[in-house]
Amino acid sequence: MPLTPRSIAICLICFASVALADDFKTIYGKEYKSAKVSRVEPDGIVLITNSGVSKIYFAELPKDIQQRFHYDAVRGSEFTTLQEAATAQFNAAVSVQHEEEAQERQRRAAAIAEQQQQIDEQQRRADARLVRQQQQWAQARQRNSHQQQQNAVARQASDQERQRQIATAVATKHAQEAQRVDRENRRNLEEMQLQDQKSRVDWSWQQLKSDEFLRVPQSWIQSDHDDYKREQNKLKQLQDRQQLESNWAY
Repeated sequence: MPLTPRSIAICLICFASVALADDFKTIYGKEYKSAKVSRVEPDGIVLITNSGVSKIYFAELPKDIQQRFHYDAVRGSEFTTLQEAATAQFNAAVSVQHEEEAQERQRRAAAIAEQQQQIDEQQRRADARLVRQQQQWAQARQRNSHQQQQNAVARQASDQERQRQIATAVATKHAQEAQRVDRENRRNLEEMQLQDQKSRVDWSWQQLKSDEFLRVPQSWIQSDHDDYKREQNKLKQLQDRQQLESNWAY
């Protein structure tokens, strides 16, 4: 669009107004001190003040300020309508975007919750498996301990039985040795008695022969003869008893 002298004049006035600070007061009594015009729009002006940036619509300003900035009510209304439509469209787009973002957040939250639920379920199963394993280990340790106790009792009983058998064997051996010694002593004693009795028999026989040789009285010979027979009987008894004990030993 080519620039006309009117447009050039309006731009010069706007630039001059923007460059200078001024005081503005609305028809409602609100004041803006030392404000600089940042931008002139068809429906109002944008001011920069010490408190920040503000927009004042021309409908709120006095007629002289409207004329100063060449306010056109029709253009301003159209601009306002377009701005409101753009704002509404922007707000709708933002609302849709926010709704989509909210839905996305909900979807992510649901996915995270589902994932967390799966993780919790896996952790619960892992904890349950660990508890079962610990129980199995405890039962195995208990069975092992019980088995060790049984083995210890069995070893103790076996040791006691072995010691008893050893003691019995030793006692039996001692008893057998004592019996052997006793039999040996008895045999020696019987042998001595037998030898002594044989000596007595021999002596009686010698005495009897001596009496016959010397022709002693018959009564003496008879007495010696009786002594000889008694000694022979004793000798025979000792020999029979020794033979009987020998048979018992075998």
